[in-house]
Amino acid sequence: MSMELTLTVFGIAAITVVLVLNQQWLVAVVVDAIAAVVVGTLSHKDVHGVSVAAKWMERVMFKRAKRAGRNLYRSGPIGAVPSRATPLPGMLAGSRVSEHVDSFDRRFALVHHADRSVTVVMSVTPPGIDLVDTEQLDNEVAQWGEWLAMLGNEVGVVQASVVVETSPDSGQSLARHIATSANPDAPQVARNVMEEIGAEYRTGAAQMRAWVTVSFLPSSMASKKRSFWRKQRATLGGG
Repeated sequence: MSMELTLTVFGIAAITVVLVLNQQWLVAVVVDAIAAVVVGTLSHKDVHGVSVAAKWMERVMFKRAKRAGRNLYRSGPIGAVPSRATPLPGMLAGSRVSEHVDSFDRRFALVHHADRSVTVVMSVTPPGIDLVDTEQLDNEVAQWGEWLAMLGNEVGVVQASVVVETSPDSGQSLARHIATSANPDAPQVARNVMEEIGAEYRTGAAQMRAWVTVSFLPSSMASKKRSFWRKQRATLGGG
């Protein structure tokens, strides 16, 4: 039961007690019957677990925010955000980004959320399945499963996700890769095979980009904040 309904029930109980003390039994019964119908209706929840009272309060709060102009999002130097910054709207408004360096002196960013969790987004390159032996594919699938298992045993990891983006490719990137990687001293047969691959696989090729996102909870990973950052630099850098 929400706070609003709890206060309503206590108010009705107080009114009932006053009526009973004044010996107005019939009025007390009528008030309790009406109150029971009202409270039962307001406490009814839909399939999403939201009660009628919560929906009503949400509409009232939105109308108040709309009258005050707080429902508009205008960021930037001439916007309505007091800090004149460009924060993300909605639930990500309380997030911020910090920059760090891993063990290989590569810069990476961490996204700090309002619930004190930290997220890192890594850009990865899937090897693909074309021109790859079955044994190699099995090894790659096994390595992916091993990484998931290690991630499940990592203390402090709260969630992870993988996003794969594919888009049509003209095939020029494959042709450039073959041209720049070709060895002029290679046998003619090998050069012919590579040229044939570039001509055949460029048709209907797809450009693929992938990101792996991992969220941590620093409070459960290390007793000291400095230990957490040191561990993340070593982990992300492969150390």
